[in-house]
Amino acid sequence: MTTPAEPMSDERIAEIRAREQATIPGPWFVVDDQSGTLERWINSEDGTLEVGLGYLGNRTEDEAAFIAHARQDIPDLLNEVDRLRAMEQRVRDLHPKRENPRYGCCGGYKICTEPHPPVCWGASHGLNKPDWPCREIAALDGTGAGR
Repeated sequence: MTTPAEPMSDERIAEIRAREQATIPGPWFVVDDQSGTLERWINSEDGTLEVGLGYLGNRTEDEAAFIAHARQDIPDLLNEVDRLRAMEQRVRDLHPKRENPRYGCCGGYKICTEPHPPVCWGASHGLNKPDWPCREIAALDGTGAGR
C-alpha cells in the first residue's frame, strides 16, 4: 500500500485495472431479502453475480454499499489517475531540464572550466532560467518550493 507521499507504481495500477476489467460488468446493487432468508446480497444487473453477505442483522449495510459501488468507483478512480498523470506530464514537458551552461557565464559556448548545474528551460521563466528543479517541478515532486 502506498502513502500519500509516494506515487503508485505503473505496475500496481495495471494490476488494479486488470482485476477491474476481469469482473462482471456493472452496475452492481445491494439486495436485502426481507421475505425469506433475511440475507443481504450483492447482485449484478444481468444476474450473473450473486454474492451473499450473510444475515441482515450482521450490520453489513456499509460493506454492502462499498462493494456494490466499487464496480463503478474503481473505473472512475482509474480514469482520474490517468487524467492527473497526463496533466502532470504536460507540466513536466513545459519545464525541460537542460544541461547546457548558463549563457551569462559562457555566452552559449563552453569556454570556462567551471561546472554548471542544470537549469529549467521552461518558457514561463523568460530569460532568467532557474536551477533545476524549478518551483513547478519541485512542487510536483513534493520536494518544496524549488530554487
